[in-house]
Amino acid sequence: MSQPSFRLFPLHSKANLLLGLGCSLICSLVYRALQAGTLFPVEVRPPCFTWEWVPFSQWWLPAYLLMFVFIALSWLALPDFKTGLRFGAHLLAAAAPSWLTFLLYPTACVRPVPQADEFLYRWLVTIDGPTNCFPSLHATFGVFTIMALHRHQGLTLGSARSNGLLSLLAVMFISIVGLRQHTFSDLWVGGLIGLVAGLSYLKIEASVAANNRTAQQAVS
Repeated sequence: MSQPSFRLFPLHSKANLLLGLGCSLICSLVYRALQAGTLFPVEVRPPCFTWEWVPFSQWWLPAYLLMFVFIALSWLALPDFKTGLRFGAHLLAAAAPSWLTFLLYPTACVRPVPQADEFLYRWLVTIDGPTNCFPSLHATFGVFTIMALHRHQGLTLGSARSNGLLSLLAVMFISIVGLRQHTFSDLWVGGLIGLVAGLSYLKIEASVAANNRTAQQAVS
């Protein structure tokens, strides 16, 4: 059975697009607000052993930004507005544990000082402060959106497109370490949160699909 081709713009209404923009705005505002001030002293995380494995380079930035590509593709892959509501709710729910941790247990990473020729890294640290370190929202959103893409594009593990997406996710994880944005514990805890949110989302989507099939069979 052949897999469906990637549907670039299956949005049937502007409502899904507006919903996606609204969720992005909420995530951005909350994230920036939590970086602006904390309730408790910030704990500075020491350099991580994984930092010795991956050399620092500003050229990891394009891979680091893949998270935003994954999120955008996930929204574009949604078939209807009701699915968008469920996806958006899970996306915000996936971020909630990190937001609560940022508030109650603020952390920061030791970052390299940008050099004169490191214009990409200087831009990154200008717009993204060193706090909100544990857990990694990048890892959470990356895992969750990749799982959603597998669902809505009918991808199976081991297929060429699935392997491609998972490879990009792995490169994004490595870039997070390469840019010294997070430590290893930040990544695996953030990834675990994304996995739990993704499994919950897939279970609900499977249940909705089963109910729809039952209703259609009853009508026919």
